[in-house]
Order: sequence, then C-alpha cells, then structure tokens
Amino acid sequence: MTFAYLLGPMADAGIPAGPATAAAVNYIPRLQLPDGSFPVIIARPPQESSYFTATALVVRGMNHYATPAAEPAIKT
Repeated sequence: MTFAYLLGPMADAGIPAGPATAAAVNYIPRLQLPDGSFPVIIARPPQESSYFTATALVVRGMNHYATPAAEPAIKT
C-alpha cells in the first residue's frame, strides 16, 4: 500500500488534493480484499507487513483526500 504511505504524510504537510491524490484515491479501492482489508503489496517488516496497518493507512488517506467519485467506494 505504497499509495497509503504517501497520502498520510501529504495530508500532514497540508498538501492540497490534486490530480495525483485523486488518481490514488480512485485506484486504491480496487485493491480492497473481500474481507474489507487491504493487502500488503511489498512486505517490508515491521512497518509494511500487516494487513491491519495497510488498512488503517488506507482509511486515513482516503478520508482526507476522498473525491466525490470515490465516496461510494469508501462508504461500502
């Protein structure tokens, strides 16, 4: 969930939404697993090896940078 690791610090730095964040927010829901979690794409323990961490980071980034087009995917 490399995108998720980028969105959080971008939000913390006050970077406004733009084409790059919109692309990430529209792409990320496609990776969601049937159980609602998000996969670990590149396993790099300890930080990038947990489905829980990946999912939490996705939720944080998506909540901050959600676009109107992505909102239905976020709320389901």
